[in-house]
Amino acid sequence: MNYGALKGAEHIWIYGAGVYGHKLVDFLSSNIFQLPIRGVVVTHRGIVQKKFKDFDIHELKDVKTPNESTVFIIAASFRYQEEIITELEKKGYSNYVIWDWMDERHAWTLAEYKFEDRRKNCKKLCMVLSGYKDFLWDSVFGRLKKFVPEDIDICILSSGIYDERLSDLADVNGWSYLSTEFNDLTMIQNIAISLFEEARWIYKMDEDIFLTEGSFDKLYHMWCLAEENEPYHLGIMAPLIPVNGYGYIRILNYINKLKLYEQRFGKAFYGGISDSMIEKSVDAARFMWGEEGNVPELDNLNSMFSGHKSLSCCNVRFSIGFILFGRWLWDEIGGFEVTGCKDLGVDEIQLCRYCMIHSLAIGVAEDTVVGHFSFGQQTTGMRDFYEKNPELFEVK
Repeated sequence: MNYGALKGAEHIWIYGAGVYGHKLVDFLSSNIFQLPIRGVVVTHRGIVQKKFKDFDIHELKDVKTPNESTVFIIAASFRYQEEIITELEKKGYSNYVIWDWMDERHAWTLAEYKFEDRRKNCKKLCMVLSGYKDFLWDSVFGRLKKFVPEDIDICILSSGIYDERLSDLADVNGWSYLSTEFNDLTMIQNIAISLFEEARWIYKMDEDIFLTEGSFDKLYHMWCLAEENEPYHLGIMAPLIPVNGYGYIRILNYINKLKLYEQRFGKAFYGGISDSMIEKSVDAARFMWGEEGNVPELDNLNSMFSGHKSLSCCNVRFSIGFILFGRWLWDEIGGFEVTGCKDLGVDEIQLCRYCMIHSLAIGVAEDTVVGHFSFGQQTTGMRDFYEKNPELFEVK
């Protein structure tokens, strides 16, 4: 289906009041699309057919909107489509599209957005999802500004919000800024990737990630080394992250603090399972951020690992706060799934599932460490820790 034909239309009519019509009305009624749907059209209306959900049902002969600004979406089974097209053309209407249920996942292209364009057309893009943890922005964006290489386009993404401070921040630093009125995290990432057509490599970063020196380049270089030397096909590359269901054990083992951690918080398990404290205990997050000095401060920790040229493969669901993947992967999965329900974590589930089913490794570059502020249950307690210990987070 040509979704572009719907953009700019002043009058959109859904042709068909059967099963297909019902499904299409449900789908397009979401606020994600904000389309000017005028009603439902049938060739001949039955005596009792007057309303279709929230829309009036009209016979085609009663439609009066002008051809040049009107588009019909044909929502009917294959055997009726030719007949409907004939009726439309008899009435002088030439703008119509046939709804293809297989293409439904690409309907995000209809969404409205605001794009402040400062693209450099680089081969690498970093999408920074931001807009809701402004108390972290000075540290997070200060580190981004310091550590991002020149060969990467930066685009800040605000889903469901437009923030003047982020717009100004992007302007000052020569970054792009993308915002949507409707809040859907997978939708805005799809829009961003589609806008940066030249980007072959995509970094995705959350607004609570604290970058370190070399973190961008090390992910890319480890990918290249792994493809040449390791017996894996890669799907995702990530750094070591202390507050992360995989990285924390790798780090604790290396600095010989795993036993201490387990004495305080119980047995350490890979992954965010219910009896693992790394994703729910504020004290565990503070421990990994260097409280009491048991774990080195973030930049020192990164320096400790910087000489490692080793790759490990995550064997559990990976929390994708900061990752690198190829545009080919996004193409293969058909873009991120968009349901219109915020889609928090949907990209993570989709990527981890796809990598497992298609034997693509989730690689972790163990020569770089970046910080993750907290998981949801830890955020309130970690904010107090952050405000009292700014030196552990600020860019040096």
